[in-house]
Amino acid sequence: MLLLMFALYGFLGYRATKKLSGFASLAEQVFQAFGWHDPRNINLRKTSRAKRGEKEQADYGYFFFRY
Repeated sequence: MLLLMFALYGFLGYRATKKLSGFASLAEQVFQAFGWHDPRNINLRKTSRAKRGEKEQADYGYFFFRY
């Protein structure tokens, strides 16, 4: 039973990873089209926090850039 649960969760995790990797690949292609230097190492969460104003919530940039 434990082995079956492990296999099921492993499969679901693998599928989720494959689906989300498309977004990361697309983002890298867009950043490269913009001509930005080293698009693979761009950290959107870090730059969003740096540009965050005083009116935004503390978790600004967290929910949109989780990949």
